[in-house]
Amino acid sequence: MHSLKILGLSDHCPNLKVGAPVTLLRILNQSIGLCNGNRLIVSKMGDRVVDAKEICGPNVGETVLVPELI
Repeated sequence: MHSLKILGLSDHCPNLKVGAPVTLLRILNQSIGLCNGNRLIVSKMGDRVVDAKEICGPNVGETVLVPELI
């Protein structure tokens, strides 16, 4: 994530809070529908993983674990 430089966005600094909506920027697991563009809501924050619920896509309402990609 530190290598991503997107015009108009600040550098990578994950200041997430529980309840915050997030959008995936990479394909994590295409077989279960975790593709770029999917929207999630943060449920829990761990040291190296984010627990989130899908709010769009094929598996709405399912809980997924997203690793921190640093």
